[in-house]
Amino acid sequence: MLAIEAALEGRIEKDFYVSDLFDIFRAVQERSKFDETVWRSPLSNRGFPTPYAYLLYTITADLDDLSCTAVQEATSRTAPQRVEAPGQVARALAQCWSFCVWNIADSQQRVAPDFRDCMIEQYLVFILKLGWEPSEVCLGLADGADGLQVWRDLFLKELKKRFAGDRPERIDALNSAMKSLDHGKRYVFEGYSWLKGELFGSTSIR
Repeated sequence: MLAIEAALEGRIEKDFYVSDLFDIFRAVQERSKFDETVWRSPLSNRGFPTPYAYLLYTITADLDDLSCTAVQEATSRTAPQRVEAPGQVARALAQCWSFCVWNIADSQQRVAPDFRDCMIEQYLVFILKLGWEPSEVCLGLADGADGLQVWRDLFLKELKKRFAGDRPERIDALNSAMKSLDHGKRYVFEGYSWLKGELFGSTSIR
């Protein structure tokens, strides 16, 4: 994670084995087990009640942070504000993170359903922030900055590619996470209908 972050900040575009993060994520998920007595115990950490859950949470949090860094480093420091097109590392991050989302969507008996939804929701929120409140991704980034839509569409496209024609169980998990989004957030309130249409409309992943 630190190496990828340094590459983004140094604007170095080459293969930094971003996909290794997904390989680790998948291996951790395969070892995780959903034991309701542990996951629902008042003595457990509510966010990540097992070491494996903590690792899954950490990997997706790192991918979120790295994606924010990628946007920040691509944003011009002078007016007019412009966001450069995603480079090789940024595109690898979108692909890797979307694979983690796709993998956790099929996690019966591995994690709790609400934990699964939270992992998926994090990715959906990132897309919505890019489209409707980019300052939540990169401090000072204005709505409608030139080139920002390309980033939003990149992360959406990768998500749709993962779930296209997939099993109903995975589609249902994605839909469950959509329904759990907080409409009290401006970016959710303004972008929800668009995102739902993109994912579940007539030209959707179904």
